[in-house]
Amino acid sequence: MTRLIFFFASLLASGCVTQQPNPKADLKLIRSYTFELEKQKHLEAPYVAKYQRNGKTLLYLAAKHISAQKYPDLLEHPTLRTIARLFSEYKPQVVIVEGLDTGTEVSPKSIFKKADECEQSKYRSGCGESFFAINQARKIGIGYVSGEPRNSEIKDQLVAEGYTAEDLLGFYLVRQIPQYKRRAEFDRLTFSEQAEKQLARFQKQIGTNLNFGFS
Repeated sequence: MTRLIFFFASLLASGCVTQQPNPKADLKLIRSYTFELEKQKHLEAPYVAKYQRNGKTLLYLAAKHISAQKYPDLLEHPTLRTIARLFSEYKPQVVIVEGLDTGTEVSPKSIFKKADECEQSKYRSGCGESFFAINQARKIGIGYVSGEPRNSEIKDQLVAEGYTAEDLLGFYLVRQIPQYKRRAEFDRLTFSEQAEKQLARFQKQIGTNLNFGFS
């Protein structure tokens, strides 16, 4: 699965960085991902979009998620090679990654252990391009943050719109199945155990103690 330009694996910013208090995105500008929108893609991922204004440069990487099925040596995967090239050519000042909840903290050390494990395993065992980007940032001494809203915020917004925490947990679990298959980690015999572990993690992330399990 690829990400269009507003869903990114890595965002790199160079030039003068101006901090603004409590910046807010205009969610009305985000288009729902549909098959019709998929057909409008003009390039195959991974590719880079470059934006410049007022002495600042913003680089969006539309990534193809890494998979060892086509690239046994994941360091040769086009997405990771593209990330490495961007770091080499542009020397960014900050990196924004997809798929991780770092809250409001810049470069949280709690992620370093997983990032070290990913580097040691050459990005196997559930690692992805976001951890590769984090490790590239660490090597040159720049910060990283997540571009994701916090899961607790997502839950609160959905509840306000009439959904339930159970709906969100069920969605998160179903969404995880293609990821398992992509990483060749899906096994019908052990899925119930995987599901219970994921649900426990998701419950912690959204801040609920629901008695909600796979079985």
